Amino acid sequence: EPQTGRISYSLAGHEPPLIVRARDGTVDQLPARGGPPLGPFPALGYVAGSGTLEEGDTLVMITDGVTEDMSPARELFGIARLKAALAGTAGIPLEDVKRGLLDGLDRHRAGGRIEDDVTILMLRRLGCGAARKS
Repeated sequence: EPQTGRISYSLAGHEPPLIVRARDGTVDQLPARGGPPLGPFPALGYVAGSGTLEEGDTLVMITDGVTEDMSPARELFGIARLKAALAGTAGIPLEDVKRGLLDGLDRHRAGGRIEDDVTILMLRRLGCGAARKS
């Protein structure tokens, strides 16, 4: 809902969305709401979760290939590293945030193969109806 910043989501086996807060650069993870992966369990239902983006907040959604990215020592990139990579990025252009995150994943792999898809979707809530100065 663009006017209120309210978002609704339902997961199908992926990590819950993250929000990088513009007010202080912290990273919040929304609750895991949804159901199983799509397809194998057609009779099961899905529940919705919700959250609110304030002006300047960034919503980050990923596939599990990001958090399950593996180092040569077989250590997962994990949610803690992801949150650390995103913390403090509220004022940085999204293209730069994405590049920094992908570079961090490359360093973590240290030349190893990507084992799963790495999909990152980010969007930032801009001011609604506020006059902009140039």
